[in-house]
Amino acid sequence: MVNRANKFARTAFAALILITGQLLCQAVAQTNWLDRAPLNTEPELVGLPLMGLGRAYLWLAFLYNFLVFAALLYAFARHEAEFGNMLYVYFGILAGSMLLSPLLDPFIHAFSLLPILGLNVFLLNRFCLVSLKRAIVVAVLYQAFQVFFLLAYKLVRSKYA
Repeated sequence: MVNRANKFARTAFAALILITGQLLCQAVAQTNWLDRAPLNTEPELVGLPLMGLGRAYLWLAFLYNFLVFAALLYAFARHEAEFGNMLYVYFGILAGSMLLSPLLDPFIHAFSLLPILGLNVFLLNRFCLVSLKRAIVVAVLYQAFQVFFLLAYKLVRSKYA
């Protein structure tokens, strides 16, 4: 019975990773963001200047990102995560993605999301003490949320513009 449950858990985990990756690839392909990493902390991707409304969008993205990151970490690793370091890991992810994305975008375009995912997994594994599988799930779902946040903003903006 335990072997069957373990096999089901592995299959469900693989299906979750594949479905999330497929949705992420479809979302990126529909919006012509293949020349840079789709991060919702870059107001230029949605056509906003850095000042004014772009600043409000940026702070809203920071707030939603933190809430989603905390919820994902709690949902997938509540029994093993070190929540005392979660805020430091979140700021490390923000700083790392803001530094890696402009640095790597001219060279590897949308694939610059892969080192950012690697950074997320490393920080979660090293400082929040989350297992590697759960860190990968949290990191992929967190980046998928960022893409869907951008898509939702584009949809609302096109409807009311």
